[in-house]
Amino acid sequence: YAITYAPAELFRSTQSTVTAIPVKPQASNYPFVYPNPFIDNITLELSKNAHFKYIQVDIYSLSGNLLGKFNYYEDSLSNLTLNLQRLNLAVGIYCLRFKTERYSKIFKIIKVL
Repeated sequence: YAITYAPAELFRSTQSTVTAIPVKPQASNYPFVYPNPFIDNITLELSKNAHFKYIQVDIYSLSGNLLGKFNYYEDSLSNLTLNLQRLNLAVGIYCLRFKTERYSKIFKIIKVL
């Protein structure tokens, strides 16, 4: 086996397969985004001590086109599960922007099937 560290995942490979093993980051105000790659739904797991007035999640194509927007105005959210099926995304790579009143972070997400 060869094990290589990448920012959000560990990869374990044999001669014929590569398996991604999600690794939760240390506690932060940024969400843990899973599963990635995804089929129709993606979940943003928020830190238990993170409190926001609003959360905005945008989905962009790699060319920068806004494909979908989700807005939440609850202070007690712990997980957001986004059903992206209605966006009719093709298989490929997209950007998910997580934005609150305090900061913004962009995640690369991969649509399969």
